[in-house]
Amino acid sequence: IVFVLCLLTTLGITYSGLFDARNTDTWEEDHALLANASLRTGRDDDAIRHARATLEMNPGRADMQAVQAQAHFNRWALSGEPKSISPEQAEELLQLTRLGSADEPQLKAVVGIYQWKLGQNKTALATWGSVATTNALARLCLIRTGRSTPPEELELARYQEDPSFPLLLALSRPEHSPADSQAVARFIDAILQAVEGEGMNEARR
Repeated sequence: IVFVLCLLTTLGITYSGLFDARNTDTWEEDHALLANASLRTGRDDDAIRHARATLEMNPGRADMQAVQAQAHFNRWALSGEPKSISPEQAEELLQLTRLGSADEPQLKAVVGIYQWKLGQNKTALATWGSVATTNALARLCLIRTGRSTPPEELELARYQEDPSFPLLLALSRPEHSPADSQAVARFIDAILQAVEGEGMNEARR
């Protein structure tokens, strides 16, 4: 589990480099820079606070929507073992992440995670499938839900620049470290666990 926690810390910090602060307005830019800096240093609550302040001044900042979405995901999934969340919380996180993922394809895997937790299984599979050839987290989710096999050696090379590559590598090559592979499997299973109280009928989605 120590192996996974170390990788998750790196994952949260690495993803924060995807989001840019671009506006030149002083107050807006200050909050945007602080939001990105907070995300890079693992201060997710501060990242959310500064991203919200930026969005109050400029609601059109998709990059700040992405910062918010990533920080919420980090706070829930990457700080130890993921906790159970309610259907309402999962739905709120899904809507928030959709706003950010419009411009940040890396967040598509997270969108799929919330969809799966809410019982939107077919939709989640399609979401992961849309980015799975280059997004290691999406591929991991497809593997653990039985919709994909681990990548072969040549295929695995496509993911080397992805923040989740070490997790995919550990799961795909269990012979190298069975304990690490099992820890990654448990982590993915935990974040995909269905929310309590939510029906699983795909037809109503």
